[in-house]
Amino acid sequence: MERQRNGAFSQALKKRGLRFIVVGDLKEEWYLYSIAHPIRGPHEIVPNLERYFSPALVEKLLRGYPELPADALGDEAQRSFGEILSDVQVHLPIRLLARDLLAHDFPVLCYSIRWTPAQARPYGYVTHGTDRALWALRVPILSEEQQAIAKAWLDAIDEESLRLNEGGNGRSADDILVLKEDRVIIEKDEEFGKYERLAESLTSVL
Repeated sequence: MERQRNGAFSQALKKRGLRFIVVGDLKEEWYLYSIAHPIRGPHEIVPNLERYFSPALVEKLLRGYPELPADALGDEAQRSFGEILSDVQVHLPIRLLARDLLAHDFPVLCYSIRWTPAQARPYGYVTHGTDRALWALRVPILSEEQQAIAKAWLDAIDEESLRLNEGGNGRSADDILVLKEDRVIIEKDEEFGKYERLAESLTSVL
């Protein structure tokens, strides 16, 4: 994290010829992370988080989330675990990486996918892996309307990538390329402030 914050990482990327990077997430990453371990109740959240992080980090992390009652149902505890783990494994890291690289003049294309084809979502969630049909433009499984959305998404990624590859400036850290069901748009990241606050609360243990 220190190399990322102080600019050493961005300098190393430049020395190796990289001109920009692309990072992003999906709207409901929590689902895949919620099934990483069986969580039968709130009492199992901390032990399973400590599989990944130090007790000190887990203690600080949990202060930022609502505490479940001891008798909360397993499904509720499972989702809470998934939301916490996906925040720290996906949503927070990509935003910190984008922020720190941009602060040292290394361009980043940050994206968020909030829609994927229904047939690619066996459990209904826009989660990890359900975007594969878009990136690979899997025509056989996509309707004509879905193909048009996928092509618009890939065109937007390509256009922004070409701009950065030709030396265009990186956007601000809270600008994000978003895929919605009916359009592709660059907008302010609604979640950026939330993750900035989470990062600040964890500064002493990161």
